[in-house]
Amino acid sequence: MKKLLLALILSFSALAIAQDTLTILHVNDTHSMLAPMGPRTPDLKGTTGGIARAASIIGSTKMTEKNVLTLHGGDAFIGDLFFNQYFGIAEFQLMNAIGFDAMAVGNHEFDLTPSTLLTAFDSSLAAGGFTVLSSNLNLEAAEVQPLKKYVKPYTVKEYGNLKVGIFSLLTPEANYFSQIAPAFVDEDINGVVTTMVTALLGEGCNFIVCMSHLGIYYDQLIAASAPYINVIISAHDHLLTETPIIVINPLSKPVWIVQANTAYSHIGKMKAVMNAGEVNVIDYQLIPLDQNVPEEPTIAGVVDNLIAGIESTYGKLYTQQCGVATDYFEEVAKDLYISGMHDTPIGNLVTDAYLWKTGTDVAITIGGSTSQPLYAGPIVPADLYRVFGYGFNTVNGLDYRIMKIKMTGAAIWSALESSVSLSQNMINDEYLPQVAGMKYYCNPTNPVGSRIQWITINNQPIDPLATYSVTTNESLIYAMDYLFQVPYSDLYLYQDSSEFQVLLDYVVTGKGGMISPYVEGRVTLPVELSSFAAISVGDKVLLSWSTATETNNKGFEVERKTGSEWKKIGCVDGNGTTSSSNSYSFSDDPKKLESYGVIYYRLKQINYDGSYEYSEEVRVDLTPAKYALTQNYPNPFNPSTNISFSLPATEKVTLKVFNTVGEEVAILVDEIKEAGKHKVNWDATGLTSGIYFYQMKTEKFSEIKKLILMK
Repeated sequence: MKKLLLALILSFSALAIAQDTLTILHVNDTHSMLAPMGPRTPDLKGTTGGIARAASIIGSTKMTEKNVLTLHGGDAFIGDLFFNQYFGIAEFQLMNAIGFDAMAVGNHEFDLTPSTLLTAFDSSLAAGGFTVLSSNLNLEAAEVQPLKKYVKPYTVKEYGNLKVGIFSLLTPEANYFSQIAPAFVDEDINGVVTTMVTALLGEGCNFIVCMSHLGIYYDQLIAASAPYINVIISAHDHLLTETPIIVINPLSKPVWIVQANTAYSHIGKMKAVMNAGEVNVIDYQLIPLDQNVPEEPTIAGVVDNLIAGIESTYGKLYTQQCGVATDYFEEVAKDLYISGMHDTPIGNLVTDAYLWKTGTDVAITIGGSTSQPLYAGPIVPADLYRVFGYGFNTVNGLDYRIMKIKMTGAAIWSALESSVSLSQNMINDEYLPQVAGMKYYCNPTNPVGSRIQWITINNQPIDPLATYSVTTNESLIYAMDYLFQVPYSDLYLYQDSSEFQVLLDYVVTGKGGMISPYVEGRVTLPVELSSFAAISVGDKVLLSWSTATETNNKGFEVERKTGSEWKKIGCVDGNGTTSSSNSYSFSDDPKKLESYGVIYYRLKQINYDGSYEYSEEVRVDLTPAKYALTQNYPNPFNPSTNISFSLPATEKVTLKVFNTVGEEVAILVDEIKEAGKHKVNWDATGLTSGIYFYQMKTEKFSEIKKLILMK
């Protein structure tokens, strides 16, 4: 009987736990990349990512766990030929088949106007399916009101005692970079958050999820300022949070922020549980969708059929090799506040392809115009298409086309400055130009409008009055026209040459099918000082510093300040351009100063082109611990000598000279002196040879010493 009772108790406990536990699975920014990516096997099969691997995780989780909520953070559109062929319909249908519960609207959902998005919804969700969310998307204009059938401001899901409220935020960038009109994004983010949280609390929700397509920097600001949000499923900037970012909200509660990279490369899994009426996140893991995760066979078969449809239109882009990458090509410029080289292998490959095609002086793209890396090993044309992904043209149904223009040096400078100044904080590389035929130096800590420090074209300083030929893409021409209003002339559009086609031709013909990644300092940020310190060693001060990386570093000027002015005291040669760490030192002798106590030092790092940056200041305190009056030097002397004294505190001090009968013959000091060591020169010209005495006197100290004038 006791065993039966215990079994009943355990079974009811298990039921309660199942009802009070929630598992959240999430992906974001998949960009229609339904097929696996590299590295590829010899038979060209992709080994990472793909919706079929995501389906395996989602399916197995739903089979083994109760109360599973599956979310998509937005940006299913634009990025792969699956979109160019199927315009989002295929991915939405597969998401329905897999069992997604909700999707946030991303900015790229409007790249081909609201009507394209509506067509995709009508073709995949008309009979029901996952909920589409956007809380700050205004669809009041008559032309876009049909989208209201699918797009809702929030949704509520109930799992036992858990009542989960979900809302979504769309980046205002859609108003400027997508074809969203006549819809628009409400930019009052804080107001929308307050309205949504209030509404969900009114619905009785005890767990609130924000699906944010703003970017993780802004997500942290929301988490810190808005109460009652439990989790933010982040998207938009393609970041990977192996460890969740936890921000404490105004109620002193933790808010978990997570993001799962892009392109079905990862899927996040979060566990939340209700205890005593309060819901808390207890676990999170980011699952790589790599070769260790098998593809779900049915979904994989559908993807293969979709590839056949693409290749019937565009040729063998997934099943025929076009080259080999000798190593991994990084696409993202990371750690923008760490000095060094910030050109990327992908940025260099793309802009070199531009120049190869057009022969212009320079080529320019930006980090936000590229999308994916390249993996070591065999590559297929679809891998090169994914490098760009964004954009669409109606001539050949591929991505943005390249354009050739002419710009003055001043206009090029203005364009680069406008781009790196689009954001108050350079939180990612979205607007960081990647270039060929030129180099530039950017300091992201400078105020907006003054971040570009120098530019060279063909290794010569840019001439503001000269005219240069420039290759770029349709998207950046649009930005120069409508955002930056930067002048240019002689516009030439390559009608049938998209970025993808140019890159494919460059890899196959220009590079013979073999490509290797490289960076060379085309985009540089200041030399990275990893340490800078000053210590006193005996009577001297030893300065030591080290760099993590250096770019075009001619050297360092060492500067010292004891009062209000900085003075150069020495130089140390730099190591040019290097990604290796280097250590430097410099010895200073303060005894040569007339007075000193607290001394400040800084470094002026100078580049070969003359541009420079100052380091942080370091401080060394040489204030003496006690009073002292030292023996004059030289002694005997003729006609002058130096007298030094020390003060442990700032105070009034006198230093006078007397003859042997006690008559005052000179007043050397009679004023308030700062704490420190001081030196005074006494010129005894006009006095006769003999013995003299000098006396230092303060309120708390007095001392007399003898000196000899010998002529």
